[in-house]
Order: sequence, then C-alpha cells, then structure tokens
Amino acid sequence: MKKGEYTKAIEIAQKFPTNAPIQSQLMTVYIKIREYENTMEIAQNFPTDVLIQSQLMMIYIKKDEYPKAIEIAKKFPINAPIQSQLMTVYIKIREYGKAMEIAQKFPTDIPIQSQLMTVYIKIREYDKALEIARKFPNNNIIQSQLMIIYKIKREYEKVISIAKKYPDN
Repeated sequence: MKKGEYTKAIEIAQKFPTNAPIQSQLMTVYIKIREYENTMEIAQNFPTDVLIQSQLMMIYIKKDEYPKAIEIAKKFPINAPIQSQLMTVYIKIREYGKAMEIAQKFPTDIPIQSQLMTVYIKIREYDKALEIARKFPNNNIIQSQLMIIYKIKREYEKVISIAKKYPDN
C-alpha cells in the first residue's frame, strides 16, 4: 500500500503522541509503508511498552539487525510474544540451543511451541517435533508444522488427512 492511502490515519495518530495504543497502531501503518525510521522514533518514546517494543523487534528482524532485537528481548524475559520473536532471531542465526532454552520456559504457549517444532525440523529431530504436536492436537498452527514433518517423511496420506481437517493450512 502506498503512503497516500494512510495519510489520514497518520494525521490523526500524530495528534496523540503520548497514547501508546494509538502510537502502536501508527507504527503498524509505518511498517506497512516501510517507513521504519518513523517507527523507531515512536519506539524511543515508549521504552517499556511491550507491544511497541515488540513491533520494534519485528523491524530489527526484518532488517537483519539481530543484536538490536536481542537487546529488546532481554528487557522482557517473561513476555511470551517477545520471547517468541527472540526465538525467531535465534532460528535465523542458527543458535538452536538458545531457542530451545526459551521454549522450556513456555511449555504451553502455542506460538513458542510451534517455533520449537521449527527448530526440531531444522535439526531433523522429527520425533521430538511429533511429541509437541501430540500435546496440541487441535491447533491449526501446530498441525501445519505436522504436515511439514509428514511431507519430509514422505507420509503423504497423513498430510492429506490433516489438509482435509484444516483446509486453510
């Protein structure tokens, strides 16, 4: 989308510079139009806001500025969405052990467990990934990961079975 399509939203949001939820939405607009510098300016004004800092992490990940993303995550060690993004960083830089350590702290968080499945798939420990899938049998994110495993293992009937159950995957 082009900036012109968001001009009115930007103008309105700029009238509320101290309102974190509105500024978070403004960051979303800036991310969509790839004006990352503007998002970074907003984030500087909200150093403790989890949602805004999470969006800043997303920008750093998109820009391959992983050390900056890691620094943000260190400030929020018990926030699952931020730790999930940190796992994304560790997966991208192939520090799988660190990603696994995070996952141990959040055994019931589905996005984090899905990330852990990604780690296990990358290191070809499919049985461990299958164990996670058994814990969340009705979650479409996990089932999507399970389809990847079955495809790798050439168990196509199981892929088809899951695809029928979750047609949006």
